[in-house]
Amino acid sequence: MFNRKIQKIGRSSYFINLPKKWIEQFNLDRGSIIKLSISKNGSLIIEPTGEAKEENVATIHITSTISRDIISKYLLGYKTIKIVSSRGLTEDEIKIIKDTVRFLIGLEVVEEGLNEVIIQSMLDVESIHPSKLISREGIIAEGILRDSITSLVKRDINTALLASRRDEEINRFYFLLVRVLRSALQNYNIISKFNLTPLDIVDYRLAASYIESVGDCATNIARCSVDIISNNVEEDKLNTIVDIGNKIVGFYRRAITAFLDKDYKIANDIISTVKRFREEIDGELKIVDGRLFNVFSNLERITMLIVDIADLVLIP
Repeated sequence: MFNRKIQKIGRSSYFINLPKKWIEQFNLDRGSIIKLSISKNGSLIIEPTGEAKEENVATIHITSTISRDIISKYLLGYKTIKIVSSRGLTEDEIKIIKDTVRFLIGLEVVEEGLNEVIIQSMLDVESIHPSKLISREGIIAEGILRDSITSLVKRDINTALLASRRDEEINRFYFLLVRVLRSALQNYNIISKFNLTPLDIVDYRLAASYIESVGDCATNIARCSVDIISNNVEEDKLNTIVDIGNKIVGFYRRAITAFLDKDYKIANDIISTVKRFREEIDGELKIVDGRLFNVFSNLERITMLIVDIADLVLIP
């Protein structure tokens, strides 16, 4: 952060000195045009019209935490990631690098040598609005939950198994969303193009985290469903799970819609409805155990997350 004193010229003109490093970074000079705007909170935003000189490159020296290191640089928004090793990269290390790259949306290995691997992001973060990623992440989580419930109705182990393995899809979109949001916070041009405020960015990050947790709970239910289907469980208990689960799917879908549309009325209705509905789940938790308890426990956790998502919708 830079502190500057306001200077005055003549009777009505005021000026401040701009940081030299910022001027040089964006190739600005006397006579260059800059954009001024006032944000909703009263901050004065100064935008350069030139491109930054600095190349967005991160260099990683190979270690045992290489996968986590790549993910970290990805989340920080680096466009190019260089992985180097003075002793040479082993076959196992290259495999870990490539597996990590395949997991992260938009990354590709563009160069590979004995001592260096270069990874580049092929995605333009300015072209991906966070709302689209939230919507996609939400659809995946809903699909896992719906399939885990459907597997119980049909007593279909294959459907339950497939649902239990889909949590990685949510993680991929969650990481991409975090990358987009962090890039927006670091570049006012992006946040302006998205027509979002810093508070909106925080809300999107929270919503994404809640949705990821819904996906985790749904995956846990799917894993429990495999065991439940394999064993003889009372039909009435299965019917109760299916009935509660289907209602929760509906609540969840409405909460996502309310968040994306900023619909306070719907969000408020969901919060009050779900809070009353949780009493039904609490009653079941008192009379079941084992896998059934785990299922009802995860369903209860999802209802809490639904309320958290709806709570992000503020009074207009």
